[in-house]
Amino acid sequence: MTKKCQSCGKAFEASRNDAKYCSDTCKTKHYQQRQKKKAEVEKVQARQDQRDQNIKNQVVKIEQENASIKSQITWSENEISRLENENRKLVFEIKAQEKSRSQIDRIIRADDGHICRNFLDKKPYYDISLSRSLPDPYFLYKKEIDDFKEGKRKERNEVMSKIKDLQSSISVFEKAISLEQQKIQRHTNQIQINMSRLMNLDKYRFELPKPHTEENPKTPTRKTNKKLKPDESISGTDLLMMDFETFTLDGEIGAFFGTLERYMMSISLTGDSGAGKSYFSFQLAGLFMSHGYSVKYYSLEMGLCGQTKSLILKYDCAGMQIVGSANIKTFRQDAKKYDVLIVDSFGKLNPPKGEFDRLRRDFPDTIFICIFQKTNAGTMRGGASIKFDSTATIDMQLRDGERIAVMQKSRYGTIGWEYSVTDDEIIKRV
Repeated sequence: MTKKCQSCGKAFEASRNDAKYCSDTCKTKHYQQRQKKKAEVEKVQARQDQRDQNIKNQVVKIEQENASIKSQITWSENEISRLENENRKLVFEIKAQEKSRSQIDRIIRADDGHICRNFLDKKPYYDISLSRSLPDPYFLYKKEIDDFKEGKRKERNEVMSKIKDLQSSISVFEKAISLEQQKIQRHTNQIQINMSRLMNLDKYRFELPKPHTEENPKTPTRKTNKKLKPDESISGTDLLMMDFETFTLDGEIGAFFGTLERYMMSISLTGDSGAGKSYFSFQLAGLFMSHGYSVKYYSLEMGLCGQTKSLILKYDCAGMQIVGSANIKTFRQDAKKYDVLIVDSFGKLNPPKGEFDRLRRDFPDTIFICIFQKTNAGTMRGGASIKFDSTATIDMQLRDGERIAVMQKSRYGTIGWEYSVTDDEIIKRV
């Protein structure tokens, strides 16, 4: 009987009713295709399960962060209440001191007779009703009266000094109240940002299509309708039709960077020794990971040591890959696998001249965060061109023990801004 092969589709003469394939080769090929499809389905499901687990972990983390922030808000509210009560007590004390000062002023302005009769227990040395032309009946007590008034003036000065101190304390408490109110506002804003993140995670969970073709998909990917290479020529119309991925990081540091564009994005960190370049880079690693980016950290200066461990714990970077030694070849290989590569410092890779710009062009979808040491002349080691090749250049400074990030160059509209790494707040906006 003639049947149709389920693998190649050709007609063949079958010796059995249940025959499905024209040859063992087609049978094997069809089996392999089924297994491949099954593996693809399992792979897609594994990706979906991993993504769901990542989302759950992020939701738990955000909810814990919100709970911590709310407790900080409650503490600030209680502190404000305490400070306001202290201020009310100080106001009452000032009123009492003002009343005392008023009484002292009246005594100082009083005539000699009033002071002698009421405070010195002195009587006139003759009857003042005898003659209006006689001398002051209290002139013999003039020195005692003057001494008494001088004592009252000193007492008045002490009261005035105490009032001034009380007013100064009120001013200090009012500033403290203002700072706590600012903290509450920042915490409230952060909760709103976290709620927005939760909504975005929910949208990502239920609306983002499952990947089917990418072997190692990066999340999130650049949103374009075609792969655009830096040296590729296209029309202006085509460029207008393309959609590039932009995003913002969370919190004060997100405002410091502005709205970022992933395409050919690179951040250069420089600064003096001890200014906090490594601290800031680990903070960025944790922040990018919280947004779903895969991160690998090259700890070439510090190595893999106890301090590295403490920074991973401090900035919640346990989920990233980290290496203590590498070269430019392995760095390029990893640029194909990870969303974000962070290297401390870039010079330790022994890169050839111009390599920093070539990396950006060869791997336009990879975000590079590179630390560059300073020369003795105060310039970036590796050449001034690095500053211009970067999409953002940040100078780390140490001021009175506080680590400050200064945005020297930015394509995202925040040039001249300053961010306190120590206090996690913007201290200067331009």
